[in-house]
Amino acid sequence: MSTDIISYGVANLVHIVLLMAYGLIVMLCLLETMLEIIRSDAPWDRWKVLGVALSIVWPVLILVFILSHFFGRRSGRRA
Repeated sequence: MSTDIISYGVANLVHIVLLMAYGLIVMLCLLETMLEIIRSDAPWDRWKVLGVALSIVWPVLILVFILSHFFGRRSGRRA
């Protein structure tokens, strides 16, 4: 029984580390997008707003798919 608890804790730790790495990648991509916008010295238009919105939205969608797979597998059914 104690090995089940340990393996469950290690699995959760791995998931947390992977989600943190994913969050770091998302933040770097968003930072790169914002730096490109700042360097362009052009006024804000709808394309710049769309670029920032998409750089925020696509990582959230991937995170939703990852979490739905994780919680679907945990409840005994496959997502």
